[in-house]
Amino acid sequence: MQSQSTAAPSAPAQPVVTEGVVQAQADGADVPEKGGARGKAHARTRGRGHGNDARVRPGDTTYLHTSVPSPSSAQPQPRVQEKEARSGSGSLTRTLDSVQTRLAKNDLSGARASLAGVLAADPHNGYALSLRDQLASREQARDASLNAARACVVQSRWHCVWHNAGAALSVDASSTEAKALVDRAIIESGAATAPAGPGPDNVQVPMVQ
Repeated sequence: MQSQSTAAPSAPAQPVVTEGVVQAQADGADVPEKGGARGKAHARTRGRGHGNDARVRPGDTTYLHTSVPSPSSAQPQPRVQEKEARSGSGSLTRTLDSVQTRLAKNDLSGARASLAGVLAADPHNGYALSLRDQLASREQARDASLNAARACVVQSRWHCVWHNAGAALSVDASSTEAKALVDRAIIESGAATAPAGPGPDNVQVPMVQ
């Protein structure tokens, strides 16, 4: 009786991992490539192949993907930030120039409104703070003249009213109260023309004809 030799079974093919790609090939097996198999395999096998019990079929290829942050989530580029800063600085500069122009025209109300916007955006702006001091000084001079004009109204001293209200108007051409007092003084005094030398430095004021 002839003895039969028993061949030991060959070990199953082990997956080979090379640079993020898992490949499995059977010993001696010639596995034909199917068109587009490599391009589609990662969609079917995504998320597999990481565990010990993962099964990899012969001929399959699994691509291991890592998440990459989207460029849109990146921080703004320094050049963009610098451009925005320059744009904001240019806007403040234009507003400060407008404040200076209004002060030159004795438009204290307009200067005050524009300056408030600048100081709200940049409370420590040195030029804006300097303009604020100039504006406050002029407003104090205007208010002093208006107070004197109001006192003259109580005494019905219309020439005195006209003189002090005119002085206030020469400091702040936007003062509606100063304009109203000048008009009232002219009407109450019955003068068709202004008395000579209204206010300091012979400043002319609008008259009611």
